[in-house]
Amino acid sequence: MPSHRQSPKTIPAIMFGAHKGEHRGVRSALKVAEVAERMVYPSEFSIEARNRVEASKLLAFRQFEQAKSSGQYRSEVEALRTKAIMQVLLAFAREVCALGKRKADPWPVDKIDETCLRFLDRVIRSAYNDYGDRVPCSSSSGLIKVEVEQALRKLSEWQEYRGLLLEVATGKTAPPTGTRQKPGPKCNLEAAQRVAQIVGQLAPSGLRDKLDEVCEALDQDQVPLPRTWRKRRISNWLNAADTQPELAVKAIRYHLQNSRQP
Repeated sequence: MPSHRQSPKTIPAIMFGAHKGEHRGVRSALKVAEVAERMVYPSEFSIEARNRVEASKLLAFRQFEQAKSSGQYRSEVEALRTKAIMQVLLAFAREVCALGKRKADPWPVDKIDETCLRFLDRVIRSAYNDYGDRVPCSSSSGLIKVEVEQALRKLSEWQEYRGLLLEVATGKTAPPTGTRQKPGPKCNLEAAQRVAQIVGQLAPSGLRDKLDEVCEALDQDQVPLPRTWRKRRISNWLNAADTQPELAVKAIRYHLQNSRQP
């Protein structure tokens, strides 16, 4: 007898607050364990892109794991879990949005959004299943509960995610090669936001005490080094933390300042 079980790849985009039973038949036929088995990446993703997202996931959930194991209040633990979920989505969204900016066969914004929301569904389920917690979904439909969506939308990371989509939709691109630029360091907003995310995860109370951990994470996330470091023979962020910590702190703070630009 042929099997009628749906493959996880056929799941429609996550339907927060769905009504009138839309897509519920497909969802209710799937087991939570099947949906959360593993992260599914677009075939266009390079190994480096996948590794960046996986590194972001490990970093994002580090603080949550510490809070959960130390017996902090449930509300604090859940807040950290929600924030970690959004940080993983952001890392994934950056890579998918790059597919929307490429010249050859760029992805449309609706496809990017749908792909990201599919991924978000899996991240949410994994964020509970991987830690032995019950997934907050409807027992009848299998949809993630609307309360989870509401918690995600309250975070600044959600607005950042929508901003990434808008950037692709409006065709905002970097100045073409050869365009005359003002002297001085260039502001790389994407890199600045990645630095701010890592600092927020690893050093929310102060940068200097966690400088080595932050710099190691910046290397894992492949955040570009300041150009002037080549002359100083600084090979990576961790090397800067070891040999010239004041310079590393200055560069990180520069990124943090740029990340707050409107």
